[in-house]
Order: sequence, then structure tokens, then C-alpha cells
Amino acid sequence: MTEQPALVSDCGVTIELEVARYCAAPSRSERRFLKRLEGPVLDVGCGPGRAAAYLRQRGVAALGLDANPALVDLARANGAWCVHQSMFDPVPFEGRWKQVLLLDGNIGIGGDPAKMLERLRTIVTIGGHALLEVERFGGNTQMIVREHHAGEIGTPFPWATVSIMSLDELIADSGWRCHQVHEIDDRLVVELERMV
Repeated sequence: MTEQPALVSDCGVTIELEVARYCAAPSRSERRFLKRLEGPVLDVGCGPGRAAAYLRQRGVAALGLDANPALVDLARANGAWCVHQSMFDPVPFEGRWKQVLLLDGNIGIGGDPAKMLERLRTIVTIGGHALLEVERFGGNTQMIVREHHAGEIGTPFPWATVSIMSLDELIADSGWRCHQVHEIDDRLVVELERMV
């Protein structure tokens, strides 16, 4: 068992959850990245709402989306507009979002990155962008994980990781093209543009 919260697969693959960073205000490099966004922005898996709240403070139309009710309450307390729901259910203003954020590994939601990209195409307007945080190394991995924290083990759910090294294969014939790659400290965010 891990002391820090982590997602752990049955085969022992461990994804550390950077809870302190997720709950902190955006860092200087994150603020620099977020200042590029003009909106409207949908922050998928927004957690405590730090990106959505920061964008709202700057006057950018931004909405957070999270399936965890406690995190939705926290996001709202932090100043974000946020709704409690899955991104696989109809979302407000579907098809009209200019930018969608999936930071902190949220491309893994649902355990199927190809299905995620297909879903994002219905949310983002043509010419709009999806900004996905990806790994530097490895491939695309689909797995079943449980959250481990403070001696407790959660129920299993599907998760995935995507690396920049395998992104071309993932987006081939998907209706997306790679527009730009951003570096936020030691993290990579790929900006995809919806073509069709």
C-alpha cells in the first residue's frame, strides 16, 4: 500500500496522484499556459476547480465538470462554475466549446482514449481545441485501477495513460490534428485541433 494517494492496477502499475498540486493555486507556468486560453473553456475532470476558477477570475468563460460531488462542492467554493456529471452524458453547450481541458492525466477518464477523443469531437466546435496532458514516454495503456490511500483501497474502475510517443497513432483518422505541444514545468500538454 502507498502512503500518498495513487491509482494502482492489479499488475502493480502505480500512478501517483499529486494531490498537493491538484489542490494548490495554479503555478506560475500553469498561469502562463492558462493565459493563452480565450474561451469558452470546458475543464473536464476539474477536481477542485483551480483552472476553471483562475480562468473565471480573468474574465474567461469557463465551466468545470466533475463526476465527484465532493470535488464539485470544493470547486464551487474555490470560485469555479462547476457542474456535477460525467463528460459522457450530454454537457451544457455541447458542440459549442472552443477549448476543452483534460489536465492532470484526465485523458485517462473512462479507460479508452480513442473513445474519449471521439466524445470530445461532439463537445468541441469545428476548429476548436482539446488540450490533453500526456506522458513523455511509453505507449497508450488501458487498465483497471483502484485508488489506494491511507490504507484504504477503492473500488475498481477503468483508466488509461497516453504518451506523446504514441499520439500520432491515436489521432490518426480521428478528426483531430496536433496543433502544438506545450511544456508546463516537466509536464507535456498536447493541443489538438478539431478538423471535422
